[in-house]
Amino acid sequence: MTAAIANAKPGTTNYCAVAFFGFISLATLPALADGVEHHTPPFLPTGMAMFNTDSLLVWRDDGRLQIRDGKGVWSAVVQLPMQKIMQIRPDASGLLALGAPETPFGPSLIIALDPAGKESERWSVAGAWDITVSADARQAVTLSGVRPLLPQAAVGAEQAFPKWAGKRPENPQFPPKLLYWEAATIYCHPADLSMQHYAPARCERPGAEGWIYEYGESMQAPVACGPWLVVNEGKHQEQLTVLEMATGKIRSRRKFHSHPRIACAGEDQLAIAERSLEQAQLPALNSTWHASIGKDQIIELAALPRYLAYRTEKSLDVILMPSPRRSD
Repeated sequence: MTAAIANAKPGTTNYCAVAFFGFISLATLPALADGVEHHTPPFLPTGMAMFNTDSLLVWRDDGRLQIRDGKGVWSAVVQLPMQKIMQIRPDASGLLALGAPETPFGPSLIIALDPAGKESERWSVAGAWDITVSADARQAVTLSGVRPLLPQAAVGAEQAFPKWAGKRPENPQFPPKLLYWEAATIYCHPADLSMQHYAPARCERPGAEGWIYEYGESMQAPVACGPWLVVNEGKHQEQLTVLEMATGKIRSRRKFHSHPRIACAGEDQLAIAERSLEQAQLPALNSTWHASIGKDQIIELAALPRYLAYRTEKSLDVILMPSPRRSD
């Protein structure tokens, strides 16, 4: 793994030397205005997520990433040894990164990084589309099932998906997203909009106590938050619907002006971003906190213990706003 010196944001005046991934590099401590932090990464991010409990990870699909630690210090840029990142999933040991195959029909590379950002393990998995993390397992997701990621680069035999209830395409374009609640697994399928295999988006809990919820042409991945499952639906994915994961019953619905971005901010709190930031109580979706950010549309959102991190349509900055749950 290599590290490079991150570019400082123009106008930033505070600098400090930090040790990161075994290198000494320059990192910026961006100026704060009313507790709001603006950071301009040296690349345009394509994703971000909470990392290692109180850190923020931002990445670009070409393999570059940067981490803001719990003290507010941004790392140097790290280049992962993969040409294109397909997915990144935080887990209790750090994170997993899934890279696209280097050849059209070659295997995908999956890398595990520890909380210090050091590569700890890697796997080569043919046909991997996604990665999933539960309390006791790391798995690669294929179109037909999951393959356990075992120690010492070993990959377990594929465990086929359960038989789906109702009508589903025999050859799906995308695998389901796996979400976990207690001992149950919820499988959420994006809509298949092809003329040949059209199927609505749906979430399903298989088995005797199972349920199915279909929600139109949504391609947006649902969010699990404690015992609740939150899905975007509607013609423009402008409606949020809260389901009880145990039963699949609808607990609340709420419409917005446009497509809201959401992130779990605690077992009973949902962070919501549109042209403002909001936290809402689950399952009722009643607003408990609201902050205006101007006229720009928020396109990505992540919830940290003390901050809500977001990016907007017209800005390159990653912005961190103190959360109403913040405790100094």
